[in-house]
Amino acid sequence: MTMVQKADDTRAMATGTLTTVTATDTVQTALREVLEVILTPNDDFVATALGVTVAISDQTTSPGAFVIKSWMPTAAGNTAPTAATTFGKKVSWMAIGK
Repeated sequence: MTMVQKADDTRAMATGTLTTVTATDTVQTALREVLEVILTPNDDFVATALGVTVAISDQTTSPGAFVIKSWMPTAAGNTAPTAATTFGKKVSWMAIGK
């Protein structure tokens, strides 16, 4: 569920919870333009789903959208991040935009 609330005349906020499906899940908010996004995992990390980051989509081609990326270490003893292989993890998000 997405909630949009006007913060003032020029800013609005949308919030929600996503359950990951792939290593790069696109979230479509009800905002016209996303300026900032804050994420927090709701589930504990596991070795094959160790963290999340956010990438704000190109707002010209995908207005109101952003991408949640899920990561894991490449291998035991190699902490270089690679795309996660475990999904179904919940991530809460808050987007600020217009």
